[in-house]
Amino acid sequence: MTGTLERFHQSLTRLQVLRSRTSNGIHEREVLLVADGTGRPVEFGAITVQLSPLPKEVREQVLQMSRPLGGLLREQGIEYLSRPKAFIRVEADRRLADLLELKRPTDLYGRCNSLLMPDGRVLADIVEILPP
Repeated sequence: MTGTLERFHQSLTRLQVLRSRTSNGIHEREVLLVADGTGRPVEFGAITVQLSPLPKEVREQVLQMSRPLGGLLREQGIEYLSRPKAFIRVEADRRLADLLELKRPTDLYGRCNSLLMPDGRVLADIVEILPP
């Protein structure tokens, strides 16, 4: 969704990492995607990345956590397929409302998505929630 958000907001996005951990070839992180142009959050995300399908230099860049995964894959010319599993509605709790700079908790929408390598291997599982 990174490319779609960047086109919509007419701005590159950067990561604000809230939490992360890496263990046994799996990198997990909870992030905000923030529009460079405005500094406003454009997505809350939680992602689990399987590092083994990626070339070594791309694995290292994923672990640097400086770019959203979708943008990084696009920049590196790595082909992948996006497969949404579910579209969701969640009621923002206080934490999510604060992170997304909402004036009050409200219903938010998003999706559960998988990124697959062209051979069908799972590269990442993602939950993405958008501000209104």
